[in-house]
Amino acid sequence: MKLVNYTPWPHLLFERRDTFDRPLGVLALQGTFAIDESAPLRALREQAPVQVGDVHRGDPATSSLKRAGATATFKPKSEIHVDAVAHAPTGKPRTSWPIRIRVGKLQQDLVVRGPHQWRHAPVLGWRKGAIEPCTEVPLHDELAFGGSHRIDGKIVEERRNPVGTGFLPRGIDTRDPIAAPQIVAVDEPLHLPGSRVAPRGCGPIPSYFAPRCDRIGTIDARWLAEKWPCVPEDFDYAHYQAAHPDLVYPGYLKGDEPIELVHLLPGGGSVLSALPDWRVWTLLRLGDGRMLRWPTQLDTVHFDLASPDPSEHRAYLTWRAVFPLSASLRRVESRMTRSDQRSRVEAA
Repeated sequence: MKLVNYTPWPHLLFERRDTFDRPLGVLALQGTFAIDESAPLRALREQAPVQVGDVHRGDPATSSLKRAGATATFKPKSEIHVDAVAHAPTGKPRTSWPIRIRVGKLQQDLVVRGPHQWRHAPVLGWRKGAIEPCTEVPLHDELAFGGSHRIDGKIVEERRNPVGTGFLPRGIDTRDPIAAPQIVAVDEPLHLPGSRVAPRGCGPIPSYFAPRCDRIGTIDARWLAEKWPCVPEDFDYAHYQAAHPDLVYPGYLKGDEPIELVHLLPGGGSVLSALPDWRVWTLLRLGDGRMLRWPTQLDTVHFDLASPDPSEHRAYLTWRAVFPLSASLRRVESRMTRSDQRSRVEAA
């Protein structure tokens, strides 16, 4: 099988097997775009290679994901990942302020807060301290609700975000203060110490976080003896959805959807942009002369606005095609069209 990539996007072609042990070809194409404050995403002449592996902020066992690799077999829906810092409006210190992430029909409104702690006092129990005004809050899972603690020799954790903060299980050591979550939902009730809420992160989540880890299927002796290395029969492909649940799109993105990223630029600025209107598709050429146009979905949009220099801000778009592998498949072609028929990559 030969691959010919007629698009400007770097590609990654690999083989997987489905739940019935049938071979699949997976083609991922990943484009790199500059993010301008008030213009559509702009494709760069120099394209970054496809991100293969996950990138953590520190120890993979104890830190959040900075960027997810592109080696998923299949994603049932598109998803949005955001690696950014929330900046206070006008750049002046505040105890809290809102942020917004919107792509097409998906919108997530959150509130970020300055650093504050929960302290335990006899009789009174846990109490929240004063919030310190600040100008920046990194949108990392470490600052969202969650956490893990060792209690009586066992690890007790918030499975949806073991690296977060604010999780106070029964039996926790009360001598040390606990950092309170700094990323919360706009409509979240008063977050009292000991209450349990959904983590409100923005970046991709590791495969061992819930709900991803609950979608792997049945891993037992029968699977190990009869199916390994194939995925279990009850494997749920939503396992590959690495975004926080609120950032999983209702279906697939087409391209050209509007983008709104509020208070995620230095000084409290916002991005009003749009996805590019390119359509990527795959052509399968078979040995008998047939040609099949195969679905290729824009399934991942990753915004990287972490740098204090806006000229370094990037968006990474991943298109994926999943097709059956057979002896009759001779050639795979990646192609691209644009609504105005201009498919050239614009210079940076």
